Amino acid sequence: MIHRPIPIICLVFLLLGAAAPIRAQDAVVSVPDAEAIRMVITGQMDAFARDDGKAAFAFAAPIIRLKFGDAANFMTMVKTGFAAVYRPRKVTFGDLVAPELRLPVQRVYVVGPDGNLLAFDYVMERQAGGEWRIAGVYLHHMPSDGPT
Repeated sequence: MIHRPIPIICLVFLLLGAAAPIRAQDAVVSVPDAEAIRMVITGQMDAFARDDGKAAFAFAAPIIRLKFGDAANFMTMVKTGFAAVYRPRKVTFGDLVAPELRLPVQRVYVVGPDGNLLAFDYVMERQAGGEWRIAGVYLHHMPSDGPT
């Protein structure tokens, strides 16, 4: 089951004002974009939990879809190389950073099936239609500021 702190996030957004932007390093990411990014990542993890490769592959950016060719190849890579993302015990969203002139990166803390806490950086890419897709996922060395 994926842990989603949605009620707390919604309360914080209401207190701060729904239209207020989130400052992330040098660039500004709007609250709706930050929510959409988290929904894409959560949607892909939900698809992994259902073993729905087609749905999980649909959350990938075109460059990722081109690289893997089809949902079966993509799912094989995820199952063998990203077991913590494929079958997480717990998921917590960290900072969303948007360095100027670069794609935004959402930090995601995952407790994997083995119980180990890992940090992943999800590189996000806005598509021509405005929707967000995952352009890459990178294991990040566990920082000292991670959730406990």
